[in-house]
Amino acid sequence: MEISFSPMSKRQHTLQNTADITLNRALTMPLHRQLYDRLRHAILSGQLQPGQRLPSTRVLASELGISRNTASNAYEQLCAEGYLERKVGQGTRVACDLPETFFIPSAAPQGKTSPDESIHAPFSLSHLGEDLMRQAPVRSPLTYPRPNAPRAFREGVPELRAFPFQQWSQVAAHCARSTLRSAADYQEVAGYYPLREAIASHASITRGVHCQAEQVLLVPGAQSALDMAARLLLNPGELAWIEDPGYPGAQQALRNAGAQLAPIPVTSEGMNVEVGQKRYPQARLAYVTPSHQFPSSVTMHLAQRVALLQWANQANAWILEDDYDSDYRFSGRPLDALQGLDTAQRVIYIGTFSKVLFPALRIGYLIVPLQLISPFTNLCSCTHTHVPILEQLILEAFIAKGYFLRHIRHMREIYAARRAILVELLQRELGDLVEIQPPQAGLHLLCWLPPEMDDQRMSQRAGAHGLEVIPLSKLALGLPQRGGLVLGYGAVNEQEIQAGVHQLAHVLHS
Repeated sequence: MEISFSPMSKRQHTLQNTADITLNRALTMPLHRQLYDRLRHAILSGQLQPGQRLPSTRVLASELGISRNTASNAYEQLCAEGYLERKVGQGTRVACDLPETFFIPSAAPQGKTSPDESIHAPFSLSHLGEDLMRQAPVRSPLTYPRPNAPRAFREGVPELRAFPFQQWSQVAAHCARSTLRSAADYQEVAGYYPLREAIASHASITRGVHCQAEQVLLVPGAQSALDMAARLLLNPGELAWIEDPGYPGAQQALRNAGAQLAPIPVTSEGMNVEVGQKRYPQARLAYVTPSHQFPSSVTMHLAQRVALLQWANQANAWILEDDYDSDYRFSGRPLDALQGLDTAQRVIYIGTFSKVLFPALRIGYLIVPLQLISPFTNLCSCTHTHVPILEQLILEAFIAKGYFLRHIRHMREIYAARRAILVELLQRELGDLVEIQPPQAGLHLLCWLPPEMDDQRMSQRAGAHGLEVIPLSKLALGLPQRGGLVLGYGAVNEQEIQAGVHQLAHVLHS
């Protein structure tokens, strides 16, 4: 859409050619907004000069075939923003006091077609910003855009079709009616206190965590918790142990804080603390998933846990314990958290409701040592005032009414059955080709491939057949000795698992 205005002398104060202003009624953009955009660009590009008179709304409406209200709305918006000015007896004119630097060249730069695009001066960013600018869009393999319907073997998503949305909605309606009014003002930065009490109680009973409600800080998800902890506990350039292979979201959070990643191999007993002490004794932090390591699914052995706690105490270092899905343990009670063994106040415990409820809830939490309550709370106040209060009210009531534990028990049965059928089918159809170790907890397993098989290529081929699998090499900081595929079974039912294994067998055998 082009607009041309005939040249005018300074004494010629009227818009000469409104025929070149064409408005498209087929667009969803309202006509008054289209007219506003075209007049604004004419002013900025110099086609309309300061002090130049515009036709009355009646004349402009008649010539453009629009209502007078449409023309008036466009003029009023331009006046409100300072592009036009109105004076009694002088009509509507382009504002005279627009600074010269306000204008854009009338000719668009080569390659630009939008009339509102302008030339910008070079901009500068922080070192982090420059690093992120150079990188491709940072996406964890767990957070790529996905279709609505789950596909085998989507990882990182619970079974949303079995969530008690009706009960949740009833609780939400009750909270909105009876509780929200009294909680509508600013709340504690650390979060709604009754919910923090409920989390402290649940973590103490089910995970062996030692804490008070004051140590619980609510945040917008586990990734936010990782980001806050990394920035508060590390200076740029300091070393951080991280499981290799491991969770890419933790890798990125540590990088964003300026940390140097120190990859520590994962064995059948979890993170190899001895290797970390030999290679990187001066590290200031360790990130671990001890209850259900991602992606290997192994549980950190007690000896390794004790060694890690001793190292942190001696090295004056911190431990980030990410306990993302250990509520779903299929044999015996959930293992006690590493934090429960910590007597030196060195462990920061991170939990989330994404796996046990639903990811879009965006409520996670930190349980911090007593001496870190103040700095973490102050950091929360700088990054977010509090997690949206209505969701906190609903979650607290959902827990208090017993729905939360009932849902966990129900889902544990579903996931145990899915894990069993996935293991059985993999052994039956791919037992001669792959190696699996049935996980004792969580919503995924690792399927080891033969040494000669490229896991990234297999992942791409599986994707072409409608499957979602994560190659192990994408989760490693170095080159793993052997490839593998991470298979999630939480979001797909038994029939979908059966069809998925059949397709995967076709891909790998071919």
